[in-house]
Amino acid sequence: MDAKNQNVAIVDDSERIRKNKKYYKGILKALIKTKEIKLEKVLACPCGGREFVKITNKDRFGLPFSSVICERCGLIITNPRIAEESLPRYYREIYYPLVLGTLENTIMENIVCENQGEKIFLYCKDIINGIGTDKIKILEIGCASGFNLTTFERLARERNIICELWGTEYEESNADVARKKGIRIIDGEFDSVKGVNYDLIIMSHVLEHIIDINACLQKIKNVLSDNGLLYVEVPGLMNMELMEKDYNGNYRTFSVHAHMYNFNLTSLGYIARINGYELIKGNEDVRTIFKISKECDRNIPLPALNCRNILLHIKKNLSSRKIIRRGIGYLSRIYKKEKTEWAKK
Repeated sequence: MDAKNQNVAIVDDSERIRKNKKYYKGILKALIKTKEIKLEKVLACPCGGREFVKITNKDRFGLPFSSVICERCGLIITNPRIAEESLPRYYREIYYPLVLGTLENTIMENIVCENQGEKIFLYCKDIINGIGTDKIKILEIGCASGFNLTTFERLARERNIICELWGTEYEESNADVARKKGIRIIDGEFDSVKGVNYDLIIMSHVLEHIIDINACLQKIKNVLSDNGLLYVEVPGLMNMELMEKDYNGNYRTFSVHAHMYNFNLTSLGYIARINGYELIKGNEDVRTIFKISKECDRNIPLPALNCRNILLHIKKNLSSRKIIRRGIGYLSRIYKKEKTEWAKK
């Protein structure tokens, strides 16, 4: 194909994807209207907080999914959200073509980026040596067609580490491809396989999709080996390279109904910590590695300034006038409180 025809093909595909997204947006709206896909209101943050500041009324598709931020810990929550009972159908029928722009019969190999499996391995490789064995069991929750796992396995084998691969996946055609690659796909919940403890559990752009993240993190603790590691990667709200490259520096474009939560490193670290995890390694991308904490700390201090810091970040770097108006009242109250406390000193 010559350059001119190649450009035409790219444009044609882009137009097909745009039309496909529009079509599936209409389907989702219809399913919500008929309550075949149910929505629910969020009353409390996973941290226990019940006071929220609204950031936006709609998501990137103009659908009525608001973003609110927890005043207590700074976790951003989609509210309302798709109810748990409707998620399997949503992911089978809507998510891939609407949010990821896949066309019919497309198998997703590289959902996050072309070398995501390699990035995960390179981030984990030095710490994996501390597991103390040259044969490890790896589970990826939401493994799609298994690209991350097979890449990780190949790179580990080059370093004389043998990997046994397990995965979970909602979308059946992707799960079938993963099975053909030798990955053991778990039907149902990942903790349904009895007697298996994993040395590494990977959640690459998955935790933000899970409604009950506290329950999920507790279940993971039950299936991690004694020295096991939990790798969690989510889109980082403070990651300006990501924001500029993929979302044009706009919070509204970043916000999508499929993400039940949006994190920065502080909010993710806090939620993990109250669930009994210790952060080993992390950054604002947000890319992290946790292990189970040996100490039970019931008096973990709240990240008290995180909500304010995130609102200031959105206002300064990712803002729209609507976001400024909604957050400014909260920021004004915080500034007034801090000024009063400073005066008392």
